[in-house]
Amino acid sequence: MSKSMIKLGLGLVATMAIVALPALAEAPYEGRGAFVGGNPTSPGPGTPMDCNNADNPVANCGFESMFDSWVPTDAGMPFLALQTIGAGYTNGFSSFATTPTEGSFVAVNGFDAAGPDTIQLGQDVSIPEGGDATLTFDYRGAWDLQTFGATMDRTFEVTIEPSGGGAPMQTDLILTATAGTMVNDSGEMTGMVDVTPFTGQDVRVNFVWDIPENFSGPGFFQVDNVNVAVEPAAAPIPTLGFFGILLLTGLLLLVGFRFLNRG
Repeated sequence: MSKSMIKLGLGLVATMAIVALPALAEAPYEGRGAFVGGNPTSPGPGTPMDCNNADNPVANCGFESMFDSWVPTDAGMPFLALQTIGAGYTNGFSSFATTPTEGSFVAVNGFDAAGPDTIQLGQDVSIPEGGDATLTFDYRGAWDLQTFGATMDRTFEVTIEPSGGGAPMQTDLILTATAGTMVNDSGEMTGMVDVTPFTGQDVRVNFVWDIPENFSGPGFFQVDNVNVAVEPAAAPIPTLGFFGILLLTGLLLLVGFRFLNRG
């Protein structure tokens, strides 16, 4: 083989290497599906079971029975599958470790997918009648929308839909993960949504994570301790009817006349 042919071959190899290196450096991470290992610790007893009270219409409010009573709808190709799990798991990218705030389990997802797509977790609930009604839940999030070139925000919302699902009747934005930011742990947060307009009605409470781009940065999200509390309706203030007002007026006039005559 001539020296010129050897040089040509080496040149081709070098060129291929130069072209391939950027592609390798920019190769996207892969979806992980369900947890296989992770960083588990022994599940602790959790905090007091705030949502497990007789007045809470949300069933399996702490995900102790997996997704019983819930309607999970995962993204088509999630970074990490929508699932329930115990304490001590991370997403493998320096996120927080799961910490149940009620019982021993939480609902989690990877807050990323082959988007655009959504991750949803809902339950049909009968909101009791009464006064002001409030949906509360604990949540915690992490995301890297900086390293992999994300250009669009991701959001976490709560929608109130007709029972069985449908067009949202109310949408509340809970959190925005801004493109270009990296947050390894939002800290334990409590979300609150006013559901007073739906007292006495059957509705679907739906958690919705919007993923507008295709694998643009790994994330992690947990939800736990879901509760609906309704304040007792205020007792009506007694009012005087027309004849009651006439009677009271007459009594006041009589007392006044007697007072004047006594003077």
